[in-house]
Amino acid sequence: MNLDELREELIADEGLKHEVYRDHIGFKTCSIGHLCIAGVDPEYDQPVGTPVSVERTNELFEKDISRTIADCKIVYANFDDLPETVQKVLANMCFQLGLGRFMLFKKTHALVREAAKTMDNRDWKWVAEEMLDSVWAKEQTPDRAMRLSQRIASIAV
Repeated sequence: MNLDELREELIADEGLKHEVYRDHIGFKTCSIGHLCIAGVDPEYDQPVGTPVSVERTNELFEKDISRTIADCKIVYANFDDLPETVQKVLANMCFQLGLGRFMLFKKTHALVREAAKTMDNRDWKWVAEEMLDSVWAKEQTPDRAMRLSQRIASIAV
């Protein structure tokens, strides 16, 4: 998978803020969609608006991407064998949601596994549709969910 393209996509979807802020759900966040964790991230104890350096932003982003890819490989043993578009979409979802919430997409994961087994591009249509049957797609970030779903559907030709 082209990690530079994934980085660009995540920056476009998450935004880039060199400060501590609250995300759309209200969680303390910084940099490029990095969820600040109490006792782990010093930014957690800082007030909203506290600056975050470019170096720290890059450090957090690289750690988050590495963790995301590792998490995707937990969910999909064959992650590296999936079509690149599918890898980037799944990584994007996992980055946004975190492993715990990403794993709740049980039907989507089952359909991805089936499509990967058959390698019948038409099966990706079902994956794209199932992604949209979620609170994530209906309430949290519907535009992002629709865009990612359409990318999966685009390989279903």
